[in-house]
Order: sequence, then C-alpha cells, then structure tokens
Amino acid sequence: MPRKRANDIIRCQHFQWRLTRRSGMWYADGRSNTPSAGRHSLGTRDKQEAMNLLAELDRVRAEDLGLVARSAETRSQARPLSLEEGRKLYEQHISRPRIAGGVRKSTRKRYRTVFDKFIPFATSRAVTVWNGATAKLLTDYAAHLEDDGYASKTLSNELTTLKQAIRWLIQAGHLRGMKPIELKLWKAESESAYCYRTEEIKAMLEYCRQTEPLQWLANVIIALACTGLRIAELASLRWSDIDFDAERLTLTDETGRPAIANPNRRELKSGRSQS
Repeated sequence: MPRKRANDIIRCQHFQWRLTRRSGMWYADGRSNTPSAGRHSLGTRDKQEAMNLLAELDRVRAEDLGLVARSAETRSQARPLSLEEGRKLYEQHISRPRIAGGVRKSTRKRYRTVFDKFIPFATSRAVTVWNGATAKLLTDYAAHLEDDGYASKTLSNELTTLKQAIRWLIQAGHLRGMKPIELKLWKAESESAYCYRTEEIKAMLEYCRQTEPLQWLANVIIALACTGLRIAELASLRWSDIDFDAERLTLTDETGRPAIANPNRRELKSGRSQS
C-alpha cells in the first residue's frame, strides 16, 4: 500500500509547488521547477489563505524570472514581502535628504540594529515576510529582549521602530491588505542622567594630571563640566563659535547646508542651533 503523501503538490499556472507547513506557518517550495521558483513563506497559518497567496506567488515569480510580462495586476495586488526586502525599502525611505523628512546618520544606525536583531528572531518563528508580522510576534519579540536583559526603554524604542516601519510599508503600497499593528506600548521613563559632584570632578582632574598620557583628558573634563556640551559638540567646536566678550558659545546646526560644499558640516542632535 503506497505511503500517504506528507505534503500537497499544487500545480498552478506557471509552476508546480509543494505546500509544506512548519511551526504552523505555510510555505511554498518551487525549487523542483526549471528554472527554480525558490522556497517562500506564505506568511499565514491558514491553509485557505495560503492557497490564495500561492496563486499570486506563482504569477509574481513567473514575472520575476522573465517567463511572462509583468502585469498591472501584480503591481496593484498584494504579494509576500520578504523581511530583508522590506527592510531595504524602509532604510532607503529614511535615508532621503533631511529637508524631505529623512533622519540623521546616527538614527539610521540605531534603526539598523533593531532590524539586525528582529529579523533573525522572526525567522526563528518561521516568519520570513512582513505580511506575517503581527502584534503577537512583536510581543513575543519584546519578551525575548527582556529575557536577554534589555531595559524597558529599549523594548519600547525597538517596538516603536518596527511599528513605524510596518505602517510606512503599508502606506507606501508595499503591504496591501494589511492594517497597521495595534499594540499599545507603555511609555518607559528614562533614567535621569548622572550628575557628577564637585569632589568627583576634582578627583578625576587630579588623577588625569598625575597620569602623563591623560593630561589632555583633564582639559576635556573641565570643558564638559563647565559648559554642559555633549562630547561630539565639544569635538566639533571652532574658534568662530566662541565669543569671549559676551562669554557665549554658539553652536550652529549646518544640516541645511550643501554637503558637497561642506562635507564636514555639523549636525546637532536637536537639529537646531543653540547657544
């Protein structure tokens, strides 16, 4: 008696697919075709929805491989959006010029670390497309970060970034048929920055002056303690910023100036000049 087939073989218009299930999530395997259509997560745990998405995937892969002309229907309907592809689209979006709403390089770097951690976690839960991102997945991710010792404020920042990314992918038409994730986050209070006491400043200065390689650091500590400047602001300080007569420091944000004319332009954290 022949063994019962473990997985369904589905013949669509362009390819033959093996429909498999892993950790409750449905996958379509088209690697047996010539050319290979690849293996893809359908981003759903519902079999009927998986079948509906499979027909769409079949047409999109045929168009991607140049077997048929790309249709307007494909451009207007939903299709699975891989985590890496969606990440690339969002990072391109936030990298636009600041005048058009882009963010600073430091902010883009912080967002990269969020995706660097989230995508491997989602993949471990058999979610490889943004279509499968749910409030429960984000909640599980927060629990994962908490178990790894991350603070509540970090959890809040990470989930806010992911919700923003998903919302933009929907608004930009990359995730049709999806709604923004509704997940209310408790606003974690920031821990107050530590304020060094006078005797602590004196102790640091004394140590630096008694240690030859740290002579320069004593001057840095004095400047930071007496002005309240951030380290990056102190490092970018120029003689033109100082008005000795008025006893004033003026830091000019140069974000709006052409980068070509001034590649070392100064960008303040607040985005505004201050004195």
